[in-house]
Amino acid sequence: MAAPVRNVRDLLARRWGVSFTARESFVSVATSRTTVLNQNPTRVAVLLVNDGAFQVMRAPTPADGGPAGPRIDPAGGSLFLWWEEDGELVGQQFDALAVGGASLVRIYEVLIESPGPQATAGVP
Repeated sequence: MAAPVRNVRDLLARRWGVSFTARESFVSVATSRTTVLNQNPTRVAVLLVNDGAFQVMRAPTPADGGPAGPRIDPAGGSLFLWWEEDGELVGQQFDALAVGGASLVRIYEVLIESPGPQATAGVP
């Protein structure tokens, strides 16, 4: 018999067969290439919020000067990545640079815990 569901964490574990952990952090993004997120294959979602006063752009990949990626506008602009829509991109390293001056980026990540619980049979 399956354990009773007492909260959203239990529902997620039952649905996906793994437990998740939420983590919040901050990174000051400089006008030069700054690593915002290290590679992490357990990351399933991430929300980046630019709390600073300057625009932040994903640094060119590769580092040899290709076109810049998406921008995160200042004073609350955000970028959201989710594994079901963005695939393995969510777990890759994310480098960025600020335009005009350093900007503080708030990071919310959702990570698979290791090891997770056993999947519950018959639960959609």
